[in-house]
Amino acid sequence: MDFPQWTAGMRAEGCRICPSSTGVPVDLRGLFPDGRGFHLSCRGVRVRLAVYRAGRARWQVPVMAGTDRPEEAFTDWEHHPVDAVAEPPPGTLLVFDGVAPDAQAVWDGAHERGWSSHEAGLLRAREAAAHFATLLSTLEPRVPAQPGRPTSATGVVM
Repeated sequence: MDFPQWTAGMRAEGCRICPSSTGVPVDLRGLFPDGRGFHLSCRGVRVRLAVYRAGRARWQVPVMAGTDRPEEAFTDWEHHPVDAVAEPPPGTLLVFDGVAPDAQAVWDGAHERGWSSHEAGLLRAREAAAHFATLLSTLEPRVPAQPGRPTSATGVVM
């Protein structure tokens, strides 16, 4: 499974995936069908999954003035509620209100596998998906989904 296949499967399960998510290094932002937000980040020696309660997510949409060039470092942004944007344009980022997530879990590759540098950033989609499901399962009691809704193999609430 590659990154586009993984995210297509998540979309098929009802998730909304941020168009700025990347496969190398894995940086996946999105919304579960029940409205909770998530951010999976594979950087350095750690895999981190942050989960946000429903209602904290916003689309951060780039706004280009007529004189702006795409290569310029400065970009203006507009924030929109997630329900106000059916299909976010390229370059859009999913951001979350507040400083800290409602829950987060971290897998430490230095402790578990003896990693010492940037190994998490090199994880393939299949490995990242397995960490996503495992980390999400540790968070489920603290960030409950809607009662009675089963969870799929990728950890997505159905």
